[in-house]
Amino acid sequence: LGLPDKRSELIDWNFRLEHLMQMCRDACMKLWEVRRQRIALATRHVLPIYVYTYELPAEGDQIYGRMNRAMRLGDEAEIEQWRPLIWQLDQALGLLPPYQGLLYRGITARFNADEYRQGQQVCWPAFSSASSEKSVAQEFVKADEGTLFFVTSDRSRCVSKFSRF
Repeated sequence: LGLPDKRSELIDWNFRLEHLMQMCRDACMKLWEVRRQRIALATRHVLPIYVYTYELPAEGDQIYGRMNRAMRLGDEAEIEQWRPLIWQLDQALGLLPPYQGLLYRGITARFNADEYRQGQQVCWPAFSSASSEKSVAQEFVKADEGTLFFVTSDRSRCVSKFSRF
């Protein structure tokens, strides 16, 4: 992944080294699996998807969480630190075929139903996960505290072959 050359420009990750080392080992196994299945996506495109979707052991300390938070908040300094991974991930997703159909997205926050009307086109300011299985999305909704979105998509990408999950 094209990370900045200058040490001062590196991301202040604060991730535990052993967790990052395990992610690297797991990524090598994923690459082997992708090659074994003869999936035609270059390593430079598989890795950003894998890194983004990787679930580190420390809850709340996730790459995707920090990167998405920076994009949702519009924090330019944070976005600049994540820009290489954002760009690589965007390039990789652009090579995958679009998924068309109904998806479900569950989140822990509650939203006003008036803000999201049926048929309304929505563009979230960060990468967002969804599932074709309603039960998977419902796991993210905490009782009545969360929101379950029904998304009719024609631009989503299925990353399951390249994800940790």
